[in-house]
Amino acid sequence: MIKVLILDPSAVVRQSLAEILDKDPQIQVVGTAPGPNIALEKIKRTKPNLIILNRDLPGMNSEEFIRILLGQVSFPVTIIISIPENDSALSAKARGTNTEETILIPRHQVRDQLHKKTSEIINKVKQGSFPESIKMPVEPNTQKETGISQPKAALSIHEMVIAIGASTGGTEAIKDVICALPETIPPIVITQHIPMTFSKPFSERLDANAAMKVVQAEHGQKLESGYAYLAPGDHHLEVKREGDHYVCQLLNTAPVNRHKPSVEVMFQSIAKHVASNALAILLTGMGDDGAEAMGALQKTGARTIAQDESSSVVWGMPGEAVKKGFADEILPLDRIAERVLYYISKHR
Repeated sequence: MIKVLILDPSAVVRQSLAEILDKDPQIQVVGTAPGPNIALEKIKRTKPNLIILNRDLPGMNSEEFIRILLGQVSFPVTIIISIPENDSALSAKARGTNTEETILIPRHQVRDQLHKKTSEIINKVKQGSFPESIKMPVEPNTQKETGISQPKAALSIHEMVIAIGASTGGTEAIKDVICALPETIPPIVITQHIPMTFSKPFSERLDANAAMKVVQAEHGQKLESGYAYLAPGDHHLEVKREGDHYVCQLLNTAPVNRHKPSVEVMFQSIAKHVASNALAILLTGMGDDGAEAMGALQKTGARTIAQDESSSVVWGMPGEAVKKGFADEILPLDRIAERVLYYISKHR
């Protein structure tokens, strides 16, 4: 059962979404709230798996609310942001970008128009929650090797490592980038703010759709070309140099920037051990996790890319890196993969 709480200042939106979600026997709407204070009380009491959160709240924006929420609850919760349907600043999402973390709210005939999207909204809630029993089916890539791979040659310390960090809206953004890259790719390490319950299913979903092999990172695992390594939802992921190769190191230490895993931790390790051979990418996300460490990476000569505002669900993390001057390039989501391939070609 997916427990959902709806936070929206509009009574029509709250009622309509509740009516839609109540149609599915696997979804339970455990509460609705018009504002942040009431929502926080209900969230603590009902412990929802997923919150549908209006981007614009009375007295604060969604980013501020989530910061407060993270400081007050200890259980995992997924956020779906609702946004106005014809918001020009978010037109990329209306074309299908990051659809799993956004619900487009009509400006007119709200109830009727939302009910026309019943199947779409239910699917987004199910997909966003990520439990394996209700995970949306995907077509596996039959050309990719399955099972346990044979060991490859150790990665040269002079080869590139790609590091990707993301938060709110990041699961779809990461999928878009990863699935646009070929199998013959330098190793990729990924930190997405996601609970442990969901991180392994997310890595499996990426693996089923990508040309490369995607796994949840394990402690001491060697980095290999053609692989992407996702931080587990309850450990920081670092990259360390051991002799002539790099390895994953998992840390069960305190949250950094209120997050565990933290992009800051991963990027700082990349700056220390990979330095100018790294390519760092900061995607959509709330807050500023990873922004300062992107500056440290830039100082080593590593290339840095930030997702642009128009294609981000929340332009917090990449926006902070841009404001501080730590992003070499600011790109829309659909151009990041091609830029990655460009830098790989220059590095060889």
